[in-house]
Amino acid sequence: MDEKDYIMLDYIYREKSITKAAELLFTSQPSLSYRLKQIENDLGVKILIRAGRDIEFTPEGEYLVLFAKEMLKKLNNFRDELYNISSNPRGNLRLAVTNITARYYLPKILKKYTNKFPNINIHITTGKSADVLDLLENKEVHVCILRGDYHWEGVKHLIGSEDICLISNKQIKLDDLPYLPQIYYNDLKYQNNFNKNTSLYNEYSYTKQIQNWWFERFNEPPLYNIEVGGAETCKEMVINVLGYAFVPQLFINKNDDLFIKKLTLASGDVISRNTWLLYRKSSLHLDFIKSFVNEFNIIKTIST
Repeated sequence: MDEKDYIMLDYIYREKSITKAAELLFTSQPSLSYRLKQIENDLGVKILIRAGRDIEFTPEGEYLVLFAKEMLKKLNNFRDELYNISSNPRGNLRLAVTNITARYYLPKILKKYTNKFPNINIHITTGKSADVLDLLENKEVHVCILRGDYHWEGVKHLIGSEDICLISNKQIKLDDLPYLPQIYYNDLKYQNNFNKNTSLYNEYSYTKQIQNWWFERFNEPPLYNIEVGGAETCKEMVINVLGYAFVPQLFINKNDDLFIKKLTLASGDVISRNTWLLYRKSSLHLDFIKSFVNEFNIIKTIST
């Protein structure tokens, strides 16, 4: 087995599909299936169980995937240290960022970085905040940028903050909210019963603040109407008079003809969504990571 095999196993495990893994690896499904069969014959174990299009890893296969992931980490660390010896900065900067960060902030940051460090290869993984944090915790990336307040024992810099706003196609009274249809996207979905004791309420401060705001005013839950997959879609639903919504100010444009109101708690605090830069202090001994953190003065670069 070599690095290509480790990567192949990792992709198949993550995608739970040989066909999808083949697409992402720019190869054919028969080629991956043939190589899997070779590995099974060489090791004398069954790696996968196929049931139609579905696949499931055997206990031996699960162990092999763990081995592959660990070997990929060691290879990445080896290259990081090797390239760091050179006087000419080289390396593979591995980033995990939220989808929104990748779209709105990252291109401007990377343009300046790549101009100054053309020999640094950049690998970016996007996803939801919890997913990118998981990659950092598992040492699969050097740096992550996420939205929301999550526990992290390493270095954590606040690099942006945006207000959370109530938006509606027309002016509405706050007292009427429990009787009006609410449109929400996944990040704002608490749980079907909107119970203050749910684990989701205790886990995410973003959700927690919105629930605090709601229950300071109302005894009944919101009247859920439509669930969507993103804030921009959510806003379009509001524009088309399908209900009101809570969205980060980042998605509200100056020319949007909407009723907009910031959410203020009884304490006077305005509810906001924070964006954080996270990494391990030990990573800064690698020049290309230190340069990414310092060169861009990233705390000032990302602002709202």
